[in-house]
Amino acid sequence: MKHNSFLYSLKVWLTSVVLSPVIYVLLLAIRQVADLREMLNTGIWMISEYIIFVVAQFIFSFITWILFVAVILISARISMAQAFRKWIIFFAGIGLTVATFILMLSPFDLFNDANGLINLMYANCFCIGWGVWYYNLRAAPAAA
Repeated sequence: MKHNSFLYSLKVWLTSVVLSPVIYVLLLAIRQVADLREMLNTGIWMISEYIIFVVAQFIFSFITWILFVAVILISARISMAQAFRKWIIFFAGIGLTVATFILMLSPFDLFNDANGLINLMYANCFCIGWGVWYYNLRAAPAAA
């Protein structure tokens, strides 16, 4: 049975790339690391920072996305319940995201609460996890 694995993984990945910078800023504001009102008052600066984050996320997560596609393709070939498949993809996506951050930083810096990048990792994990469950991994129609 064929699945829409490539399109599904692309949606999950691009959602994470586009939304996680926004969630990152909200996390900083909630944790009172940054003042949201001050950031919003700087308008153009916020837009340029957002673009930089999106480009950096796109570049740094590209290889992770390729591995994510592989996990989805492999799980789609194995006969199992859809919910179980989604759980496998969910944990693989979160694990690959955390592994990417561990490779970029040392494991000690990663889980240091003073390091702002842990908030970016949380934002990415949230987006990946949400995307896995939000988007449909369904069987593709058979080619005629």
